[in-house]
Amino acid sequence: MKNQYKECIDEKQSHVTKTREQRNSRGEVISTWKEAVPATVYTYHVHRQCKHCGYKDIVVKTKKKEN
Repeated sequence: MKNQYKECIDEKQSHVTKTREQRNSRGEVISTWKEAVPATVYTYHVHRQCKHCGYKDIVVKTKKKEN
């Protein structure tokens, strides 16, 4: 299947959990913590077509991006 094009059909606000580190002057990790970072979830319709028979379909894909 070959991707023809994709279209964004939805956008939602969300968050991602990141692990943060604090280091001392020698570069050693002295503490870690988890933090919620804002993100956006994008939902796409990916239009595909078979290069042999011409069959077309649509696949739904999601992608989460940090803001």
